[in-house]
Amino acid sequence: MGEELPEAFIVKWKNLNSFVARITSTDFAPWLVFPIWRLTMVLEEPPVAGSAMEWRAWVETDWIIRCVAVLFKEMNSIEQLDGSTACAFMTGPPCDTEEPLGMKRWNFLLTLATWQLMARLAMGYQML
Repeated sequence: MGEELPEAFIVKWKNLNSFVARITSTDFAPWLVFPIWRLTMVLEEPPVAGSAMEWRAWVETDWIIRCVAVLFKEMNSIEQLDGSTACAFMTGPPCDTEEPLGMKRWNFLLTLATWQLMARLAMGYQML
């Protein structure tokens, strides 16, 4: 999805993700794979050209702001993942951990997210 998409689609995608992030809690998190996929797409895969990177980062930032406690709990879980779930949470190329969830990956993602935020602020991007 590195191609340019219609603005109407992007607005709907942002709204859908924001809605799901708002109703997600530590007691109700059936779609937790979505923010993990967004984190992987934005922080662990090579950047894409054009506006796609900006709206992808916006969506992921929204997930982090609204669900950081849920994400931390999931990433810190000691529960053993079955094969298909582990595959769904697979890390991107720069992450050097074999474990799809865990504190090593959490720290890796937070470090990347912090650098991305600082870069966006330095370039004068508006946040949410």
